[in-house]
Amino acid sequence: LGSKILLYMVLGGSVGMALGERATVVQPLGDLFIRLLIMAAIPLVFFNLLAGITSLVDLRTLRRLAAKILSYYVLTTTLALVFGLTSMHLLKPGLGMTLTEEDNTFVGEVPGVVDV
Repeated sequence: LGSKILLYMVLGGSVGMALGERATVVQPLGDLFIRLLIMAAIPLVFFNLLAGITSLVDLRTLRRLAAKILSYYVLTTTLALVFGLTSMHLLKPGLGMTLTEEDNTFVGEVPGVVDV
């Protein structure tokens, strides 16, 4: 299966490079495919996690797993926060930047849930 995926990725890239701008005709099919993959991935991950959790009959194991997951979440969130604040303090983005004119561009209508 992995070799087929790699083969078709190379084939798709080659066809895309060969056709150039004419390949945009099939872009809606590609967008549909990506949306279908995303639509299938979320329930698949959710139900796999649910099946794994429900297979744990020992409450002690479940409690230990939940504690590890929560600890990992808190640790990674804290590290990301510290990294972000430190990099902003050291790099000082926007320093010396002056906004001279007011930007009144109209953004447009927010797309609905179905359109996203």
